[in-house]
Amino acid sequence: MKLEFTRNKRVLGALLIGSALIIPAFLPMPLSAQDADKPIATVDGDTLTEKDLELAKVLLGSSLEKMPEKDRRKQIINVLVETYLLANAAERSGVRDTEAYKRRIKFLDLRALRDSYVDSEVRQKISEADVKARYTKEVTKLKPEVEVQARHILVPTEAEAKALVKELDNGADFAELAKKKSTGPSGPNGGDLGFFGPGRMVPAFDAVVFKLKPGTYSKDPVKTQFGWHVIKVENTREVPVPPLEEVSEPIRQLLASERYTQVIENLRKNANIQMHEK
Repeated sequence: MKLEFTRNKRVLGALLIGSALIIPAFLPMPLSAQDADKPIATVDGDTLTEKDLELAKVLLGSSLEKMPEKDRRKQIINVLVETYLLANAAERSGVRDTEAYKRRIKFLDLRALRDSYVDSEVRQKISEADVKARYTKEVTKLKPEVEVQARHILVPTEAEAKALVKELDNGADFAELAKKKSTGPSGPNGGDLGFFGPGRMVPAFDAVVFKLKPGTYSKDPVKTQFGWHVIKVENTREVPVPPLEEVSEPIRQLLASERYTQVIENLRKNANIQMHEK
């Protein structure tokens, strides 16, 4: 029953619903002319630059996630060095003249053309004004979310839970009871679950906790797959939607995805495509 999602993540999800983010990071991040040409290594007389490093990041794609962040730059440079070493060896062995190499070059050329076209016709067509307009449009649909700060006491049986309610009715301290009786991981902390919003807990728990007023506890024990709960709400708060600067990049991705789909649909309408497999 651990709180797993923040308000901002829920808002991002709402902003991105209905549009698959299908556009990969085709091209490297733009660098200034001075930074782009900054040398990072030399292999047999060939100079590797920051521009090569950025391109390598794109080509490595999801493999980057497997590299420890603190060592990522060093590992990417090593990949580049090894690539040059192997490429130079291939050149000396005559690989360039093979049919397999020529087919691969043709495919890579197609991919480079595709990536460049997507960059110019999709990414560069999205302005800051577009991002701001979409933010304004979507945020107006979002209702303020109320989070509760709650405690609970988890026990194996309904009888034990009802006995706890009687103790609370007689003035027992909820947090102290949780420390002594709760079998849940939050027991040592007085049953404190912190703040959370709708949908974070299992449905039966959610159905009760958001109906309780601050300072009150559930008179009827709540059954879930974890056992029987007695729940107390300590406080509530309203969580605002995130500012534009926090969600501008996901919105930009959303707009790029939508524009990409539109570009592809237009190209398909004007193309002669014949599928030879069902």
